[in-house]
Amino acid sequence: MKKNKPCGFHCIKANNISVKIGKDVILENVNIHIHCGELTVIIGKNGAGKSTLLKSILGEIKHDGNIEFMDIKQNKTQNLKIGYVPQSINVEKHMPTTVYDLIASNISNKPIWIKKNKSLYEKIKEHLK
Repeated sequence: MKKNKPCGFHCIKANNISVKIGKDVILENVNIHIHCGELTVIIGKNGAGKSTLLKSILGEIKHDGNIEFMDIKQNKTQNLKIGYVPQSINVEKHMPTTVYDLIASNISNKPIWIKKNKSLYEKIKEHLK
């Protein structure tokens, strides 16, 4: 895994994100700053709002609050890359896939079924701690 040093600036800044579906409040005033060069993991119990937060950042669902995307070089959205592991994924049922495999494939730019270096998995494991 390439060790990119964080630039100290945010690439994505979500301010006071709230999501309502009907009368149900799913998210209320969530703030998150995702910094350049960092792997950010959002974890929590089922129903905590993780997918809802990601879908609001991706613009897939209506939300209140504002989201800024920054490119430190040109101060605009450019080459924005957001990946997430959804609750259900359309992958061949007989193909064993793990979160490690998905992250390793993204980092190495190699298909998921090609074996990766063991040290890459160790680095991913350390980052996920």
